[in-house]
Amino acid sequence: MEAASGYRRLTSSGTTDLTSYSLRNGLEFLDLATRSLRIPEPSALEQAVLNLHVAAEILVQCPSRANPVAVGRRRREPDRASYERGEVRSVMLRGAIRQRTADRCVIQPPGNRLGPLRTRLTEEASVTPDGIALRHSTVIDDVWNTLIEVYADVRADQLHLPHYSVERFGEQLARHASDPGWEVVIGYDAEDPVGFAYANSLTPDDRWWRRMTTPLPDGCTETPTVAVKEIMLRKPWRGQGIARLIHDELLRDRPEAQVSLLVNALNGDRKVKALYESWGYERISTQQPSVDDPILTAMLRRTRPASQSAG
Repeated sequence: MEAASGYRRLTSSGTTDLTSYSLRNGLEFLDLATRSLRIPEPSALEQAVLNLHVAAEILVQCPSRANPVAVGRRRREPDRASYERGEVRSVMLRGAIRQRTADRCVIQPPGNRLGPLRTRLTEEASVTPDGIALRHSTVIDDVWNTLIEVYADVRADQLHLPHYSVERFGEQLARHASDPGWEVVIGYDAEDPVGFAYANSLTPDDRWWRRMTTPLPDGCTETPTVAVKEIMLRKPWRGQGIARLIHDELLRDRPEAQVSLLVNALNGDRKVKALYESWGYERISTQQPSVDDPILTAMLRRTRPASQSAG
């Protein structure tokens, strides 16, 4: 009954009201999905996807208000039966989320990117002997543009590849930032962000463990673990130990007993994996997060060396 009444409300509205209603409700869901990832009830999800579908099909008829998700599509009004069965185009939702992520991935010009936040963080920053300020954050909106900027610079020669696109990274970043225990450390050389590392806490049944292709050491998944999801450093600052400093600062006050990360063993002529091994990481398995991802080596070590933990 609710589905039928909802369908009648949509199809009985005028074009302008219908478009406004569809976009408003659809984008409200998108904002929820991309920022907090708290998925509503299935009926609300189906309603939001249908709203986007209807709006896109209407807007494609209005060139001056064209929706990039709907460009090139033929108009087809959803029928009542498909609405009631929930047979909506989830691809519309994925496309809209990708477009919204792309909109959020706009890289700002150089300057004081953190604005008033910089003053507050300056007192909280650790400073390395080389003058690199290491700043923590647990609020993704405060550091979003900075992380995207660094990523785009580090991956500049790979951004044309789907797996390394800015949009793909933005989707991944939004997802990771909603996970428990998310934290990032960004290194700054004066006003320039030079690199970052971020991590999440893992649960015993986390997909991180479930994706492993071989059996794990006894007790591995039950031991409190933090996963370092990304470590990035811009080229002018490489070879100076800064990546290790950012990594260690990120782990310095973490409560977890062990830390895990993934690495493409072929990256940097195998030098990246060797670098992590020099930091104390050991191989425990492999995984392939998605079908278009390379096979990655999973590594593990204590969060802090034994001598450091004892002190």
